[in-house]
Amino acid sequence: HYPFRLVPQEVMGPYLETICDKEGIKPEPGVLKLAMRAGGGSMRDTLSVLDQLMVGSVEGVITHDAAVALLGFTPEALIGEAVDAVIDHNGVIQKVVVGGFDPRRFVEDLLARVRDLLVLTLAGDRAESVLSDTAEAEDMDDLHRQAKALGLGALTAMADIINTTLGAMTGAISPRMRLELLAARLLAGSESGFATAAPAPASSGMPPAAASSTSTTSAASGTGASGFAGASRGGFAGASHGGFSGAARNQQ
Repeated sequence: HYPFRLVPQEVMGPYLETICDKEGIKPEPGVLKLAMRAGGGSMRDTLSVLDQLMVGSVEGVITHDAAVALLGFTPEALIGEAVDAVIDHNGVIQKVVVGGFDPRRFVEDLLARVRDLLVLTLAGDRAESVLSDTAEAEDMDDLHRQAKALGLGALTAMADIINTTLGAMTGAISPRMRLELLAARLLAGSESGFATAAPAPASSGMPPAAASSTSTTSAASGTGASGFAGASRGGFAGASHGGFSGAARNQQ
């Protein structure tokens, strides 16, 4: 009897480092973790990913930016910009659609960032060793700044909203629309201190994502935050700055 199991990163990581040493390849910090994440715990799939990254290396170096682009992950700069947009109440994020990034992957990566901020908020510097795969290449000062600016309550609410949206995006006909709804909910929650950001009860007769987005859009209109109707601040979907909706039209 041979029990087949996924290979943990603690075992796979050193093996990948050995392969890189033998091949004369130097991966930047975080690159091997991205390869292992893309491989999903399968040694064969991870080695195939690493082989692609090696082919794309420049002078024997696999850069983190190149690995992110090749594997389809969301650039950390864009994730950081999205979190700052929530903090500032008026950020404009249109690069997800215009840049051709997968909406579901963006939401997954955004949830991973919020998880890291929660870990830092709860455990501080002692938790840096258990942050997500992409946090290794990120500026820790920025992570600490965002964690402090948001606080435990807001981060918990954001994690719940993002996780709910991620579940609703599975099999969704229009993932882009779900992404726009998420943007509106996060901005409306930020304006109200996330006091009204809880998901709508199941008894409302509406799907969770639709009910939540409806109530949040109303909240955004009441507080002056820029949801779908636009407004002076022009948030994620604000028409005055192009937001998600404008980007979608440009792409079409």
